[in-house]
Amino acid sequence: MRLTPKALEYFEQAAEICRRVGARQELALALGHIANIHRQQHNPGPIENYLKEAIAIYEKSGDLSGLAAVYGEYGCEYRKRGREQHRDKKQTEEALTIFTESERYFRNGLDYAQRGGNTYREADILVDLALLEYYRYDAARDEKYKATGKRYLDKAEKIARKYHHVLWEGRSKEIRGDFDKIDGDLKSAFITHYAEACILLAPYSSARFHETIERTQKAVHKLGEETAVPPEDLLHLLTNLIRVLEASGSAQLKDMINDCEAVSQYIEWRTSDENA
Repeated sequence: MRLTPKALEYFEQAAEICRRVGARQELALALGHIANIHRQQHNPGPIENYLKEAIAIYEKSGDLSGLAAVYGEYGCEYRKRGREQHRDKKQTEEALTIFTESERYFRNGLDYAQRGGNTYREADILVDLALLEYYRYDAARDEKYKATGKRYLDKAEKIARKYHHVLWEGRSKEIRGDFDKIDGDLKSAFITHYAEACILLAPYSSARFHETIERTQKAVHKLGEETAVPPEDLLHLLTNLIRVLEASGSAQLKDMINDCEAVSQYIEWRTSDENA
């Protein structure tokens, strides 16, 4: 989520007020938000102190849903660290070690969500675990990670459909697209899963939806500029994707559709230039 320094300021003020008045549950909630903002702003230093304090509060009150959320945030932080270790430092073994720690936190969160009957958080953490497996697969290219990730997605989608947690069904579709794209199955990635994710997430008008759009736009640009797929095949894929997005009827997809059209025009121009 694109959270600004102003949001951090407000949450810190809220936490201070909660301390003064003894509102411990609300304090734990604010601490979780503060940790999340620091993670999004790539500032890992204070995160664990905030999360440890929140865990202590939730453990004392027996708030299982609160514990699920905080352990989920812990898992996200360690997953991010592992991703950076692999992507930025090219240290795969170190990244896989950190991913193992991330999994431990996510599993703790999942256990608390299930014990507390919180299906929304359960689907959330299952999606997070699937994304973790995608990062592991990207780092090691071991098929077991892809298989495990897709099992998590199956479980998440089953819960999401049963309890109408549309957000997590949409995020699940997006990660399925990621798995397909990294394996080179562009038709399934773009025409099926990314398009489904956009349609499911469109009603949210949120950072979650725009993150999906950004991810798809970048991938579409990369395809248009660097793909080994014949231009006419890629043009066919994009044309079908545009048709799917237009059929959703969401005004929020306008930029996404325009972006696809721009890449399509580029491919048409390149194809005609090559044939000249």
